[in-house]
Amino acid sequence: LSLLNNLLTEFPLEAIRSLPELRVLDLGFNQIRLLPEMAFKESKDLTLLALDGNPMAFVPEEAVLHLNKSLRGLSLGGRFLTCDCKMSWITRWIQNFDLQVTSRERNPQFCGNPHHLRGRNFYQLSQNDLTCGPVETTTTTTTTTTTTTTTQIEEHTSELQSHHDLVCRLLLEKKKNT
Repeated sequence: LSLLNNLLTEFPLEAIRSLPELRVLDLGFNQIRLLPEMAFKESKDLTLLALDGNPMAFVPEEAVLHLNKSLRGLSLGGRFLTCDCKMSWITRWIQNFDLQVTSRERNPQFCGNPHHLRGRNFYQLSQNDLTCGPVETTTTTTTTTTTTTTTQIEEHTSELQSHHDLVCRLLLEKKKNT
């Protein structure tokens, strides 16, 4: 099922729940910020999931936990993604379940934060890299400023959107990492 580039702002929970035999789901390049923990509760056969190009800070392991025997490909990444302890499950799944992780973005950036991980992909990261440090507290002086924030959709090209290309990228990542 491809819901690529549909400007979705929320995960289509009820629609996905009604498709328990779904094998491929492409939600790439939408405006989905949060993935519900119950997102794939009914999808026991999902093998390929594309979430790249969405402004998600993290993907909760609870949302995909029961897919560890079926999920083989994950397309993920972007400037909004924070690679910390909430994402450490991905490195475990790469090692333990042969999960292939890729991204279809023009200049794939798997981690948007923290800054020192921006140029690295999940195959280059270890559990020790994906940590949640202590909460830093700072004292700030109150000032009044006006800021304008513009959210941009990650750039991509139409030739990188097909499922065939996604599968090819996953296979190339696997070959490169073996």
